[in-house]
Amino acid sequence: MKRLLKAFIESPASRSAAAALRATWTRYNEIALNIDTVPDGPVGVLADGKARSGYDGEYTDKALFNDNTYYESPDYWYLRKIAKMLESATGPEAVFYDIGSGKGRVLCLMAQRPFKRVVGVELFEDLCKAAEQNAKRMRGRKAKIDIICEDAAKTDLSDGTVYFLFNPFGAATMREVLKNIRRSLDEKPREVIVVYYNAIYGEILQESGWLETYDAFYTATERKVSFWKSCPRAMQTHAAVKERAAVSA
Repeated sequence: MKRLLKAFIESPASRSAAAALRATWTRYNEIALNIDTVPDGPVGVLADGKARSGYDGEYTDKALFNDNTYYESPDYWYLRKIAKMLESATGPEAVFYDIGSGKGRVLCLMAQRPFKRVVGVELFEDLCKAAEQNAKRMRGRKAKIDIICEDAAKTDLSDGTVYFLFNPFGAATMREVLKNIRRSLDEKPREVIVVYYNAIYGEILQESGWLETYDAFYTATERKVSFWKSCPRAMQTHAAVKERAAVSA
């Protein structure tokens, strides 16, 4: 029975029906929000029609490391679940960053929530312009939306308290972005949350030394969504080491 069920789920007809349902669900949410965040081309295909290798995205001279992934947006169902989970962990002064924000689906949905400010960081100008248009015309916005068209590894992230990443880049940029956030905590001490959707490089967060995981779930397509928070003990230890180094210098 289990084999028959698995064969049915993995059959072309079943997959086609599931894709049609997802498309309808996405369209319903886009109409409700009055935005358009669907990728312009098929996922996994470059602008010249060539197939992508793995998650490889377009190249740009703006990137510190050319390991960005192709543009894709999370499903609305799971975004709403994430938003609900964040409500109990954040307050009205929270500033939400979507790193690799694309056309702004995550931004627009989170801007309906009680965040002080919602910020998107995106490499590509065409996606930034699309996000700006969506931010202007969306329905039900409560929070201010800002779009920063830069590499997240080099962007000022110092006012963020929640950072969302939908597998936007590879290991090199992930490490640099985490260092960027960590440096900002030295300049502006605060508690932060990192939400990592499709957590391919979760071990990098684990090895950072200043983040600890506190929750996680899996999507229907087996993508892991992990929740991390800054660890006060690690932050205090790091601050003490810096202070001793400054005194000895």
